Parts: sequence; structure tokens; C-alpha cells
Amino acid sequence: MDQMQADLDNSGYAGKVALLSINDKNKTNQTAINSYCNGRTIPFLQDTAGENVYASWMVSKDDIVLVDKQGNMSETIDLAQSNLTQTANYDALMQKLKDLADAP
Repeated sequence: MDQMQADLDNSGYAGKVALLSINDKNKTNQTAINSYCNGRTIPFLQDTAGENVYASWMVSKDDIVLVDKQGNMSETIDLAQSNLTQTANYDALMQKLKDLADAP
């Protein structure tokens, strides 16, 4: 996701698209979190029982949630079904993000 954010920034979408990661509220092992975050640049947020983002958005750990400018969920993409190492999937997600950023 760091590379995707860099690609977006370098293609004129800096400040228009922001990627972040949200960790499951039940995954609080600090060593694992530190390992995941090591070398990454996108924000990493910890879900909590109070916020319960995973449940309220009905997502799992491999989901990408696209949110429009008004903060409304636009689409959920399951990375288990859409591997971003495949160029076509990466390019399709990039285009969806750009389209959301360009929408009125």
C-alpha cells in the first residue's frame, strides 16, 4: 500500500487520496504490530471495541474499503480475491481511487 500511495502522489493525487491501514481490535500484540509497521509509511490505526470499525463496516483483514469525499463507503475489495501483485488488479484499484478523487 505504501507503493500505491507513492504512485498516487507521483501521478498528481497527493493530498487527494489517502491510504491507511486499520488493525483488528482483537489483534493487539505490540510486537506483531511493530513488525507490521516497520518500514511502512501509511498510517496504521488500531480498531477498538468502542469504534468496532470491522463490525460496523462488515469487513475482514484482507479488505480494502473505498470511501468517497463525503466519507461514505463506496466499495469493498477483498484482496484475497484481487491480488495487487497482479498488474491488472493494481491498475484497476488505482483507477477506482483516482475516479473517487476526481468525482464531484
